[in-house]
Amino acid sequence: MGERAKITDHELVFDDGAPLRYVAIDPRAPGDDRVLPLVVGLHYGWEGELPARHARDFTRVFREPVVAGQDAVVVAPYCPARTWHHPRSEAGVLALRDAAVAGFN
Repeated sequence: MGERAKITDHELVFDDGAPLRYVAIDPRAPGDDRVLPLVVGLHYGWEGELPARHARDFTRVFREPVVAGQDAVVVAPYCPARTWHHPRSEAGVLALRDAAVAGFN
């Protein structure tokens, strides 16, 4: 992945209207139609209010050691229920996976 791969903010909406915010890094230039692997990065737990840029900072730090030198789309959601073990969080990760596969090819 190039050093200057752009991190973009996205939102997936649950059936009840609640948002699942996430960030994505897609290293492809506009018009690049390569099919790339998808990496879903789940950040570590956090007590209290999350910093505004938490998923962005996590994605930037996570990207280098995990997928450096490989082209892959990386998505990192904000945890909707403060723990990944919660059914809402699990449903969000699965919905995000499906949306990312469809949206990022």
